[in-house]
Amino acid sequence: MKPENIRLSILLSLVICSGMMFVAPVNLVLNTESVFDDPAVKRINEERIEDYNTKGQLILKITHDDGRSITSDFSLVQKLMQLEAELLDGSNSSTSWDNEEVVVAKLQTPFSAWSDAFESRNRSLENATKWADVLQPPIEGGWCGNQSTSMESGAFETTLLLLPKEANFGVACPSFPGANEQQAPNSDEILWLIWLDSVDKEGGTDWNSLTLWAEKVSDATEFEVDAVGVNMLFQKAKVVAEDDLTSILIPSVIFLALVMYVVIRDWKISLVTLGSVGLIIAAEAGLISALGFDISIIDAIAFPIILAVAVDGAFWYCKSSRSRDEVRSILLIALVTTLAAVSLSLFSPIKAQRSLGLVMMLGIFLDWLLTRYVLEEFYLNRRKTSHKHDERLMFSNENKIGVWSWPVCLVMLIAIALASPQGVEVFDINQFLPEDDPALDEFEELKEKYLIASSTIAWVIIDVDGDSPEDYADVVEIQTQLGHHPSVISFETGLLESPLVLGISHDYDEQDSPTVNSVVNDKSRHSGNGRPPITRWWYYNRCCNCCIH
Repeated sequence: MKPENIRLSILLSLVICSGMMFVAPVNLVLNTESVFDDPAVKRINEERIEDYNTKGQLILKITHDDGRSITSDFSLVQKLMQLEAELLDGSNSSTSWDNEEVVVAKLQTPFSAWSDAFESRNRSLENATKWADVLQPPIEGGWCGNQSTSMESGAFETTLLLLPKEANFGVACPSFPGANEQQAPNSDEILWLIWLDSVDKEGGTDWNSLTLWAEKVSDATEFEVDAVGVNMLFQKAKVVAEDDLTSILIPSVIFLALVMYVVIRDWKISLVTLGSVGLIIAAEAGLISALGFDISIIDAIAFPIILAVAVDGAFWYCKSSRSRDEVRSILLIALVTTLAAVSLSLFSPIKAQRSLGLVMMLGIFLDWLLTRYVLEEFYLNRRKTSHKHDERLMFSNENKIGVWSWPVCLVMLIAIALASPQGVEVFDINQFLPEDDPALDEFEELKEKYLIASSTIAWVIIDVDGDSPEDYADVVEIQTQLGHHPSVISFETGLLESPLVLGISHDYDEQDSPTVNSVVNDKSRHSGNGRPPITRWWYYNRCCNCCIH
């Protein structure tokens, strides 16, 4: 193939890949799923029995503007239950969800669990006018007693997770100090768990829509609603990164052009090199987006490195006295060694490092391809024969600065490494936000006050025969054994120890010969609102320490 045809083919391919961004717009993401790879969650998303996205679990913290208790005051409970209904059915424009691109897939509140618990005793929280209507006659032992129903046990677990640790749990567990089965839970703040899903299944979910809804409800009601938790911190970090990227993009291009001109002393070379890097980045982004992969904000770290490789190629062609073949060999060796070094990141257990390495490798290869087959003639034509640009003179014995500059720089770098504080910092949200960001302090406070924010959620996948009673018994036995593990959270109520291991329901009589399939499909144990028992409902929605697949 003629060189002209090769250059035309490469340019045309890059332009077409760049144009894919208009067909499949680039969706920049930054969340826990883009940073860490969980094989269990990935498998559950692929094999789940519900059309539900487990990635969208978020947390809302609700308080009253005047600091009143929002659980013991029954009038406030009724207002929050109404707010819960309006969020889902859209009956009130001031509090309804109005984002057409993002939908509320699931919502779990303390009130829905409490309602189920009372319904299991033929009492209605929705129709009550005061707490006494559902608390009298007293429920002996409350929801954590030996005689509690499965729905009451679920309400007890929900209360532990969604109310602060120092709250008075009242009827949820009278065995706790200060609690009583004739009292309602007493807390001035609660959490709601909400799951969002995108209408476009191929794209990411815009979690910032939850922040906008929370701000709207806070302005329209007497409650203060805040979107909190680590996922919202990642969303905030994404917004900050996008704003920074937008604000510094044009100044950065101008600065890079000036630096390249100082080094190369040729405006045409500087502008062509910058333009080629821009085309490569656009083509790479368009290709990755068209293939259905998300581009993380972290991947933007690769762009300066891609630019540096392009400048390196331009320098060797334009400012060295090497022949064409020598420069080709130098750049090819540099390409191979760089790709070999970067490829080590593909074996990293951290998903963000693998993604960054892939973006970097593809960009560096396209850099070499464009420089070698498209820009080579242009660079050689711009080469100056001035002796002062001979790189051999820069490192000759006559050039004392050139001889000593590299050793001095290396010694300085070693000194910096030795002077740096020792230790390893955990890769978490703190690396994505400024150290003085108040959101980090709020998150630490959330972890101190709430069990769900301070503990770690682990998925356990067990392959079983769904129609085998023996496998069902084995699964129940595994759950029981996990409950005795020292790393699993357990609650001592004074009457019994309740490990927070939630999975398949095991409140069946042996004569029923239950199987995994029969338990999951058992409609007779559903609550009045059509939801399955709490243990399985939590299993479907990821808020548990052990989930059985």
